[in-house]
Amino acid sequence: MKFIDYGLGGFTAKAFERVTADHAFDLAELYGEVLKDRELAGMEMKQRFYEIGSPAGLEETARFIASQGVGKA
Repeated sequence: MKFIDYGLGGFTAKAFERVTADHAFDLAELYGEVLKDRELAGMEMKQRFYEIGSPAGLEETARFIASQGVGKA
C-alpha cells in the first residue's frame, strides 16, 4: 500500500444516515460507502503525525507542542 488511513476523520451527520443505530458497524464500511458515493476526500501529509490515542503518544505530542512555543505570547 502506498497510503494508509492514519489520523483524523471528519464526517457530516448525513454520512451516518447510511447506518442503523440498532447494531454495531465497522467504520471501514462507512468509509467504503462515502468513497463509492464520491464523498470522501483525503490529504497526503509529508510531516510526522503525532497520535494522542495512548498516554505515551499524548505525552510525546504535548512535548512537541510545547517545543513549538504554541500559546506563548
